[in-house]
Amino acid sequence: MTRCRFTARSGRRAAAIVIAVLGWFGAGGCYERVIYDGWEQYRDLQGRGSSRERNAKARNDGSRSDGIVAPEDEWSILVLTFKGPGARSESAQWLGRLRAADGPYLTDLWVHEIDDEFHLMRGRYPGQTPSMERDLMQLHEADVDGHKALLDARPVRLRSLMSTSNRNLKAYVGYWPYSLQVAVYDSGTPATIRRNAQQYADALRKKGHLAFYYHGPQRSMVTVGLFTDDDRVPMSVTLQGNRQAHQYVYGPRIKALQKHFPHNLVNGHPFQDVMADGSMKPQPSALIVIK
Repeated sequence: MTRCRFTARSGRRAAAIVIAVLGWFGAGGCYERVIYDGWEQYRDLQGRGSSRERNAKARNDGSRSDGIVAPEDEWSILVLTFKGPGARSESAQWLGRLRAADGPYLTDLWVHEIDDEFHLMRGRYPGQTPSMERDLMQLHEADVDGHKALLDARPVRLRSLMSTSNRNLKAYVGYWPYSLQVAVYDSGTPATIRRNAQQYADALRKKGHLAFYYHGPQRSMVTVGLFTDDDRVPMSVTLQGNRQAHQYVYGPRIKALQKHFPHNLVNGHPFQDVMADGSMKPQPSALIVIK
């Protein structure tokens, strides 16, 4: 069995951080992997477990509030919707406002972002359970600054708030665990970075690929496809000191997509990985967690 060595190195480059996460065996072979930790959103991915493990967290009646992976028929309560230029800050203000208020009815609140719309939600439920009905009634009875401001709160199927026509990858949090990263943009002004990522995602969509963009605080990335744990095949590997570890190999759907997108591009050019022997090799596209 081939033994592999990992080297951690801090840095601000976005491209390398996501590769260390989910399937570096997918492209075949094994070599020294340099892991950059410049992208905060992906720093702790390896410790989060599979989506099946995360999805096991539940209340006694089956409802969940962990905000991770949702089955297709999962429900939530739509409390408020915000649109327009100030939607992000307004939803954040309301979230903090309700969380700071007194009363058990203001727990399990979260924000579901879809492009320029921000939905303030409560809870996640496997159906219209007694728990959801109780939480909805509490919202309707909630006293916010002296009046009942949440009377329009209503139950919704989470999948009704999304479709694959949405290019913003954040909209799929809780529905699909993974996507394949194929490009990163981090050069220029924030507006330029976002525009470049969205234009590339648009171009890939026109070619028939299910492409998405994801905007981070300093860089944006483009991904293709939506995948689950069924698209990753478990295998055992031998590490230094003859230690055994469990990793995953990319399944047929991911490998087929990598034939179209073999590399991870940074500002339009393949990012070069440094191998153990000092040589350079284009960094492959890689599966990332949608979160």
